[in-house]
Amino acid sequence: MKTPITDSKRVFVAIDCTPIKEQLTEIQKQLYPIKARYTQSFHLTLKFIGSVPKNQLLAIHAQLKKVKHKPFTITVDALGEFSAYSQKVIWAGTKHIKALYELQADIEQILVDYSIPSHKFSPHITLARIKKHRKLASETLQYFKMVLERPVNPFSFEVNRFHLVESIRTKQGTLYQNLMCYEF
Repeated sequence: MKTPITDSKRVFVAIDCTPIKEQLTEIQKQLYPIKARYTQSFHLTLKFIGSVPKNQLLAIHAQLKKVKHKPFTITVDALGEFSAYSQKVIWAGTKHIKALYELQADIEQILVDYSIPSHKFSPHITLARIKKHRKLASETLQYFKMVLERPVNPFSFEVNRFHLVESIRTKQGTLYQNLMCYEF
C-alpha cells in the first residue's frame, strides 16, 4: 500500500470510495450515452494540496498522521453537476454529515502552516467529466438533465481512514494512486 515518496508530486487528501464502486459504476452506466471521460477510481477529496516537493510532502505526511477521528458513515443520496474550467463535472454526493465536515476541518487545520490555499468544502464523488459540454445536442442535454433529476436510491459505507493521494496526469486521463493511508 505504501509507495515511496520521491521528487515533486501533485497530491490531495481523500477518502477512498472503493467500497461503493459497484453502486457508483451503476450510476455511471445511466450516463454512458453522453460522451464523457468516466472516472474509474472513486474518491471524495478532503483537501487539494497541489504540487509538493519531497521534503514538504514528508512533513505533510507527518502532520496527517496526527489526525484522530472516530469512524462514521457516508450515505450517497444525490447527483449533481458543476462547471470547472471548460468542463462539466457530474458527481454523486451526500447531505451534510457533521463527522465528514469535522474530519475535513481537522485536516485543514493541521495543514494550516503549509500555505495551502483553502477552498469551500463541497463533498462530492466525481463520476464523469464532459469536455465540450456547451456543444452537446439538445436531445443529449435533455437526457443529461433527466438523469440528474432522477432520485438516487441511497447507499452507504463506513469511513475509518483517509489517504494521501497522488494525481498523475496522462494522455488517457488522470490516474490516482494512494501514497499513504491514515486509519482512525
